[in-house]
Amino acid sequence: MSADPIFHRVAITASLIDSERAALRRIAAGDPLRDVLESVVTTVESTARLPVRASVLLMDADGATLRHGAAPSLPASYNALVDGLPIGPFQGSCGSAAYSGEPAYVSDIATDPRWAAYASIAAQYDMRACWSTPLIGADGVLLGTFAIYLTAPGAPTPEDLDVIVLVTQTVALTIERFRSETALRESEDHYRHTVELSPQITWTATADGVVDQVAQRWEDWTGSTGTTSSWQGALHPVDLRPTIDAWTRSVATGDPYDIEYRLRLRSGTYRWVRSRASARFDASGRIVKWYGSTEDVDDRRRAEDRLRVNEAKLRRLNQILEGQVEDSSRASERVWMMSHEVLASASIDGYLLRVNPAFTAVLGWPEDAVIGMPLRDFTSSEQMAGTEPWARVGAGDAPLRQDVAFRHKDGGHRWLALTVVSEGDALFMFGRDITAERDAADALRIAEESLRQSQKMEAVGQLTGGIAHDFNNLLQGITGPLELIDHALRRKTQADLSRYVALARTSAARAAALTHRLLAFSRRQPLAPVPLNPNELVDSMADLLRRTVGEGIETRTVTDPGVWMARCDANQLENALLNLAINARDAMPDGGALTITTSNTELTADAARRLPGVAEGQYVLIQVADTGTGMSPDTVQRAFEPFYTTKPIGQGTGLGLSMAYGFAQQSGGTARIDSRLGQGTSVSLYLPRHLETPVALDDPLALSLVANAGTGARVLVVEDDDTVRAVVCEVLRSLDYQVSEAADGPSGLEILNSAAPLDVLLTDVGLPGLNGRQLADAALQTRPNLKVLFMTGYAEAATRSAGFLTGNMQMITKPFELNDLTARLSAMLTLRSVACSGVPEDHRT
Repeated sequence: MSADPIFHRVAITASLIDSERAALRRIAAGDPLRDVLESVVTTVESTARLPVRASVLLMDADGATLRHGAAPSLPASYNALVDGLPIGPFQGSCGSAAYSGEPAYVSDIATDPRWAAYASIAAQYDMRACWSTPLIGADGVLLGTFAIYLTAPGAPTPEDLDVIVLVTQTVALTIERFRSETALRESEDHYRHTVELSPQITWTATADGVVDQVAQRWEDWTGSTGTTSSWQGALHPVDLRPTIDAWTRSVATGDPYDIEYRLRLRSGTYRWVRSRASARFDASGRIVKWYGSTEDVDDRRRAEDRLRVNEAKLRRLNQILEGQVEDSSRASERVWMMSHEVLASASIDGYLLRVNPAFTAVLGWPEDAVIGMPLRDFTSSEQMAGTEPWARVGAGDAPLRQDVAFRHKDGGHRWLALTVVSEGDALFMFGRDITAERDAADALRIAEESLRQSQKMEAVGQLTGGIAHDFNNLLQGITGPLELIDHALRRKTQADLSRYVALARTSAARAAALTHRLLAFSRRQPLAPVPLNPNELVDSMADLLRRTVGEGIETRTVTDPGVWMARCDANQLENALLNLAINARDAMPDGGALTITTSNTELTADAARRLPGVAEGQYVLIQVADTGTGMSPDTVQRAFEPFYTTKPIGQGTGLGLSMAYGFAQQSGGTARIDSRLGQGTSVSLYLPRHLETPVALDDPLALSLVANAGTGARVLVVEDDDTVRAVVCEVLRSLDYQVSEAADGPSGLEILNSAAPLDVLLTDVGLPGLNGRQLADAALQTRPNLKVLFMTGYAEAATRSAGFLTGNMQMITKPFELNDLTARLSAMLTLRSVACSGVPEDHRT
């Protein structure tokens, strides 16, 4: 709970004084106790700063239960439930307070054992905390309990405790005053009935005051006859002399005799009685006889005594309360003047009424210059512009708390952590100067951003240095064999040139692999997605993975027979799994187990929100788990960052996990890492489910048809790189293709718009003028059966849309083997041959 008190001691003290006076008047008028108590409870609730509900429970005559007394704000159904609440240590706050005789302040009903039996009922009525105090009478007897219910967990502050003490004293005195008044009325009623319906103790005395006759009831009460002077022996020693003196004066003067005194009964106890007598005179005015009666007034006297005690206490309490109000006012003024926080009061519509010295010290404005000015003239925060926020607080909403920029007299501004509350027809503002804190936070944020930028530049530097080193080695492996081939040709020697060619092609393949890894983590690699069965792919890689990780690591595959189809680039998925297996191997230097599993999963909207960049739906889940060293939480957070690696320099580029993550994101899925230090790591790849039939890429019939396809086919080659275009055209012409060529998009479009027959458009994606896809779209408008094969090394367009390849379109990635290019062209032409020759669709690729 906040340190702010629920009650304002000054406000509630003054209200309680008025409420007590009104209660005494209502009691004297004979109003029911419940009505009187409800007026006091309503006063307490109305002076609270937060919504509270209060109740009074009264001790039942059986001494074991509590009965409903007053609770004007609580539902009638709840009051009915607690009417008859047993007194005990686990009977909620009120039952516990009555049982122990001590306050029971429960700050959280849901967790406090004293409320265990009633927690569900409390939750039903939105009760979260309950502060209960026993009501103790002047004679130490338990009268009942007073309780305050809150809608949020919390404990009372010291100021709240002071207020609760004042309230319980007021409620207890009200109950005792009511009971005293009730007892007095009952006593008087009893006395009246006794006189009217029951014989009193009557007696007579001679003219000189000697008692000569006493009714039998006197002897029944006291054990003495009461005649002559024996009646004096039954009087209380303190009352004896005053009673005799009064009787002596009456006998001497003839005035009526009327006195109250304590009479000792047979049991030895004393009861108050009232004796009255009057004289009968003769014609000359002399006393002839005295006639008297004595009646029991003990109940009335005791009620009057209690009433006098309560009135004395009430007067003392009023004096204390009035003194506390005065003391509190002086203390509040000292706080106002000495506080280092900005304090101000304003009218309900936001015009300043008073400011403390700290307002001037922090903002520079003297009090006489700001009184009567609207608050909006001193604020520069956009959220505080206009009067709407002040009006909202004034309307009784929750206190306004926010950081606000106030204008300083020197033209600058100061930031205040501001709280505005309303009370009555005024607003009170409390502000703490946080300008230095905000400046420090801004400086820290700038420093952190600079550090992050520095770290990024360091990582980029490490990457570019490593890539430059690797490419220099690869280029050397290409240029060296080419120079050897050139020397051999110049010397016309009979050297085996195929060995040099193999060396150059190996280096070129390594360079292509490195390029693909860079494109993968940047999510710009060209993909050739096809529907595939994840189980078949994982099973086909099992032997490769075992050889890669070594004999010291047990490799297991656990595939779900009912796994769904996925649509992705099979080669890139293989590369991703191979990279994950290598990472797992490095995390298990002393051996372990590597497990690859496939399964189906469905991501709900809530689950999808917890994964980056993925939508809800059905996914194929491929998991690679190891029993290695695991990762710390910080490492897990950064594991997918490009270039990030925990391996020593020269043993890792930091691209493996980035490539896997980029591939999964490109494929419409995502990746996740679960790891703990010493407990291993599990990397999960989520790939979207595909509902179509998987393609059999190695269909033997299709491959057999490729062999002779393409002879005499007409191909348009569009490539802006002169060397690549020359090499491709030369190869195709050597295979008896009829080749046309163009260096840019507009030139290629001119040929496509001509009447020249064409079977295949072989085009680069990135072309000047028109790009490859735009060229293909234009060609298909007039040549709908034209086959299109894209060549690309940076297929950004392919990554932007899963529908980049449509209809008769395919893609081949640079750098490519020339044999792969011719095989792909032959396969595309074979599709046309198959379609025309009636080959079943199940054997078409």
